[in-house]
Amino acid sequence: MRLPIDDNYRIVGYTCGWAIEKKRPYKKTHKWEAIKWYGSLEQAINGLGRLWLRTSDAKTLESALMEVDRIIAKLSRALDTDCYQYR
Repeated sequence: MRLPIDDNYRIVGYTCGWAIEKKRPYKKTHKWEAIKWYGSLEQAINGLGRLWLRTSDAKTLESALMEVDRIIAKLSRALDTDCYQYR
């Protein structure tokens, strides 16, 4: 199973667990590279949200909380079953 999140990240299910994959440039195209592994889909989704928060530009508690809201909205849109597409 592949769950596209945005143009650069997706969550992929494997027989041994779940991986966050990131798109990397490769020659004249791109490839997907697993960057973190998790035991459940819920852990992978939460892990991606935490990754985005840790790498955000937030400098204050207020801006970090606004970033959390943005991340939740982005993940919710990506995982909405009404607009979900297999890729």
